[in-house]
Amino acid sequence: MDDNDMPFIGRKYEMDMLNQRYNSNQAEFFLLYGRRRVGKTELLMQFCEDKPSIYYYCDETTDEAQLSVLSQTILSFEHDKVHYGATFATWADAFMAVGDLCGDKKLVFVLDEFPYIVKNNKSILSVLQKLWDLELCHKNIMIVITGSTMSFIKKKLLSQENPLFGRIDGHYKLEPLPFSDAIQFFQDYSDEDKIIAYSILGGTPYYLKKFNPKWTIAQNIENVILKKDASLYDMVNTVLREELREPSVFNRIIEVIAQGETVFNNIKNKTKLSTQKLSVYLSRLIELGIIVKDYSFDISETDKTNETVGKYYLADNFFRFWYRYAFPNKKLLEQRKTGKVMDIIKTDAGGIHSYASKAFETACIDYINEMDRRGKLPFGVLYVGRYWGKIKEIVDGKPKTSPVEIDLVANGEEQNQYILGECKFKNELLGEDELKSLRAKCTFKGEIYYYLFSLAGFTKGIEEIAQRDHHVVLVTAHDVVNCIQDNPV
Repeated sequence: MDDNDMPFIGRKYEMDMLNQRYNSNQAEFFLLYGRRRVGKTELLMQFCEDKPSIYYYCDETTDEAQLSVLSQTILSFEHDKVHYGATFATWADAFMAVGDLCGDKKLVFVLDEFPYIVKNNKSILSVLQKLWDLELCHKNIMIVITGSTMSFIKKKLLSQENPLFGRIDGHYKLEPLPFSDAIQFFQDYSDEDKIIAYSILGGTPYYLKKFNPKWTIAQNIENVILKKDASLYDMVNTVLREELREPSVFNRIIEVIAQGETVFNNIKNKTKLSTQKLSVYLSRLIELGIIVKDYSFDISETDKTNETVGKYYLADNFFRFWYRYAFPNKKLLEQRKTGKVMDIIKTDAGGIHSYASKAFETACIDYINEMDRRGKLPFGVLYVGRYWGKIKEIVDGKPKTSPVEIDLVANGEEQNQYILGECKFKNELLGEDELKSLRAKCTFKGEIYYYLFSLAGFTKGIEEIAQRDHHVVLVTAHDVVNCIQDNPV
């Protein structure tokens, strides 16, 4: 499917937020930022569709060429044909011309990828600040600037030293689409394949559009990701080169985490980096949304300040897939032996379902949050997350401490209310053993509900237990997908 044929999906909250600012009775200056390919441009173009707007996508070119193209864009607002070469003498003249075009209906002026302008002319920040203070803030205008370079946004646009500090009325970081929106790209897929597709691509619209919904998952993996000429083949390297100064170091950190090292000290030992440097690198990767630091359900806010507490995971599903299957087999891919890598994926321990289980857990957490919003849980919940810890048990007559993990834990608004969840993304029925195992992991005291999530369904025995005991709730993958898809964020 051609990208242009794809309908605009999701972003309801963001669109409502932008429209609320547009409909205010004052001038607006707004910053929208986020990683490349996350959908900033498409969102703003959709937002501008029914409004008078001047949309300029900044390019990596000289200051003179930049001003020339922007001039043409501004002058074309009221005239279809503009004399080639007509250019404003200065940036101040160009910005003032935009202000002069404001009418009864608010004008939207978008400078997409604004850092590219500033890169070759840092004075533009001061020019825009002065014009905003003297003229533009009194106009019927909404200025939107965007940026993808996280370091520039943080150091230049959101810092107190920035001339525009205090002028930007609001800022918003655009994140990848949530599960509920991402799976809408694959309307004809089965519930199972929707979850698998999300586990491979995550919520980045650019990636989602590259999958052909008429192909199978396997066909898309081979033709869109693994082949040397595939559109997503070099995407991980491209992202790292675009965003990071030392891609090789970051690449090593990501590789170590992908191999299963999730604790700070273990990552440090594998990468041979100092504590200080590793902390900086990890923070940068978190800022980019490539990794996430997760905490056990019961960790206090105070304990979270300790860098050795918590676990690091790849948050970007596409990075997870690439480093699990493509990165370790890069030599085969460079030799165009994609068939062999496809065989490796098929014969991987647990196969693609084992890989996709993490994404299924995320979808189940989204399900609990959605059911809470609808008031369809046994009680209102405050927080939903994961849990890992240790339990003491007697083995062969001797006390033993064993590590435990629970896929999903939610605490109620009242004290001592909990939902514990087990999520199985396997093509086999979930039965009584899983319920017994979940109960054995429970160290919480109070009113406990056990939610069992299963791709394939449930055995007759567990279904009978659930009929007798309302504290046992069975949820299928179909329930998860359709509940969330009916109520996209």
